[in-house]
Parts: sequence; structure tokens; C-alpha cells
Amino acid sequence: MLQTVKKRGDDRNMPINVFRNRNFRSLWFVTIVSASGYAVGNVVIEWIIYATTHTALLLTLLGVAEFVPMLTIGVLRAPW
Repeated sequence: MLQTVKKRGDDRNMPINVFRNRNFRSLWFVTIVSASGYAVGNVVIEWIIYATTHTALLLTLLGVAEFVPMLTIGVLRAPW
């Protein structure tokens, strides 16, 4: 069986090398910004609901309203 010997300093296959690709760096950065914006948006919506109603019940209903569609679609899509 032929094996290749990795030379010291030969880092072509290192996972960090994906960041040398400009398109990947751009995609990675935009994905981080988008996920951060989504998280901040969720916190702000929950904060506004709690500040206007002063009840945790509506926050619970908001969580249920976000979860039920994901659960329903996940169950229906699972067989495919």
C-alpha cells in the first residue's frame, strides 16, 4: 500500500486554509452577521412584549408560536 508522507510545514490540508478563499471568508462573515442580527431581533421582540405587557405568559405563547410551525413542518417532512 502506497502512503504519502506529510512533510513538516506542508499545511495544504489544514482546515484553517479555507479562510484563504475570499469567497468563503465573505460567506462566513455574512453568516455570522446574519445570525447575530436574528438573535438580537429575537431579544428585542421579547423585550418589547414584556415591557408592554409585564407578563411572562405572552413570552411563552410567542415561544410556542415560533416552535409549532417548526415542529409541524419537521414531522411532515421527515419521511422524505
